[in-house]
Amino acid sequence: MWIKKIKINNFRNYKNQEIDLGKNVNIFYGDNAQGKTNIIESIFVCSLGKSFRTNKDKELYGENRLADFLNEHQDDDARTTCELVKENVDEFYKGVAQFDDITEMSLIYKQYMIEEQKG
Repeated sequence: MWIKKIKINNFRNYKNQEIDLGKNVNIFYGDNAQGKTNIIESIFVCSLGKSFRTNKDKELYGENRLADFLNEHQDDDARTTCELVKENVDEFYKGVAQFDDITEMSLIYKQYMIEEQKG
């Protein structure tokens, strides 16, 4: 089967996109988090009716779940936080093969108060 064109509407980071595909090899390239995998996922969802980014109950891990987890562990150090997030994601997707990579970065925010000296 040859897919000639993909029309993506309101899916992930695509609001309204049309992509014409060649008959042989098509290459999607770009920086991380620009939507390359979303193109493949849109085809996957249309053909199978489900995403490869969901757990066995068809739920996405999602930003809200991550925010809740981080709020519960806000006093942990950066290394521990990254390790716990990875464990939490692995537990969430237990029994589902990993399709995409996971990138984590933890930043330590230090706030310094500077008082203006009035002379």
